[in-house]
Amino acid sequence: MDVQDLRFYGRPFSDAEGSWPRDVKRRMNKKAMMVVAGHLDSFQRLRFLWRFFFARRRARGIDLTKFRKRGLNNERFINTQLNYLALFVTLKDITNTDRAIEIAKDVMEKTAREPLLLCLPPQED
Repeated sequence: MDVQDLRFYGRPFSDAEGSWPRDVKRRMNKKAMMVVAGHLDSFQRLRFLWRFFFARRRARGIDLTKFRKRGLNNERFINTQLNYLALFVTLKDITNTDRAIEIAKDVMEKTAREPLLLCLPPQED
């Protein structure tokens, strides 16, 4: 097999990430929320849920025309990135920037393995 034949070779990462099955994304999101909840006390969790809802709405209102003109048109990838943005902004508002970074890193460490393996070629290739 030639390297050009490998899955997602020469294609943007947004295509690979945008192709994750919905059940994988659902498990990833659920795990992410569990990780976030583990870092917050009860009152912070309530504040997080409330603010996250509005942060996602605000994020979806961002004008992405410049990105789309440059070819970033994978809506599933864009929505995932907007959710990450809303997650971080909400964590920053509830805690502080350093703590938000720490929690976001923990979320990435604990949720990225399965979906990222879907972006790589199969091991036998």
